[in-house]
Amino acid sequence: MKRNSILFAFFTLLTLLTVTGCKENPIAPDLPIEQANKGLYILNEGLFSQNNSTITFYDLTTQQVTQNVFEAANARKLGDTGNDIVISGRTAFVAVNVSNKLEIFNTNNFKSKGTVDLGENSSPRRIWAKDSVTVYVSGYSGKVYKVNANTLSIEKEIPVGSFPEGIIEHGGKLFVANCGLGGGNTVSVIDLATDAVVKTITVGTNPINLVKDRNNFVYTVCKGRYDSSDIGGALYRIDPVTMQVQDSIIVTQNPEDAIVTADNVMYLLNNLGLIKVDLNQRAPVAELVVDGMSINTIYGYPLSLVFDPVSKLLYIGNPKDFVQNGEMVVYDLDGREIRRFNTGLNPGSVAIVNY
Repeated sequence: MKRNSILFAFFTLLTLLTVTGCKENPIAPDLPIEQANKGLYILNEGLFSQNNSTITFYDLTTQQVTQNVFEAANARKLGDTGNDIVISGRTAFVAVNVSNKLEIFNTNNFKSKGTVDLGENSSPRRIWAKDSVTVYVSGYSGKVYKVNANTLSIEKEIPVGSFPEGIIEHGGKLFVANCGLGGGNTVSVIDLATDAVVKTITVGTNPINLVKDRNNFVYTVCKGRYDSSDIGGALYRIDPVTMQVQDSIIVTQNPEDAIVTADNVMYLLNNLGLIKVDLNQRAPVAELVVDGMSINTIYGYPLSLVFDPVSKLLYIGNPKDFVQNGEMVVYDLDGREIRRFNTGLNPGSVAIVNY
């Protein structure tokens, strides 16, 4: 489950009550074997505890969509509740939350390169890839797992804060957002030279994600409380050299997924839809770009966000009603809709390769 809010919990309950009426994606008849690797790799969460996570591939050149590519290539399911997908070189890494594993596959043909069992209750969430061999995975166990993709083994378990989520590298350090399942307020800093925590930074309520801007700052996206009080939703700017918070920007309505363009403008998803913040301004203000009901006409709830810096297009995951297959909605940076295409069930994370 990408968005662990009260709203999402409601939809999870709804899916468990209605799952018998849902159909899985059929296995694709025309798998793009040895394709050019240029496309979107969309991780569909599926339904919680239903073992039906899938991957949709969208070819950026032909705009062809192929569903369920992992299962078609490997004759087995991906696992239960895929949470994050990251690509390094020709290798894709997938955190499969309820299955407590890291799945690794070749992006050229979707064939599995192996699976790493992270252990009972590891609950992997987000991934940062140093390269195609070494990756770090945050887990709700309160640890970051250093994984070797060649040996398919855990090289080190690094204790951090409570329920770590977003993870990003800057200047030889890993920054890890400790969401505390809604009650956290810290970012752990890991020195990659020693794989040890060297600093704990206090930020706002429920830090969920981390992004880097174009001026060498790290921004923590704090989702805030899930109730109607809307307390804590904000961006916290961290100087990665001093490891100190420099500034904060109030962003309400539970922000989460975020990207930064070459112009240093941040686009985020929150409960209202797609918003943007110009990080070049001294006193930036969040501006609504696309209303949530335009993205998701059923609940107004977007689920995932990725940016293609080549075409300068935004891709937003639309889960629809959370019990039928979703779609990706494509927008330009001014909020004009370009196209839509179908995905699997609950498109919660997207990796893009465009080279």
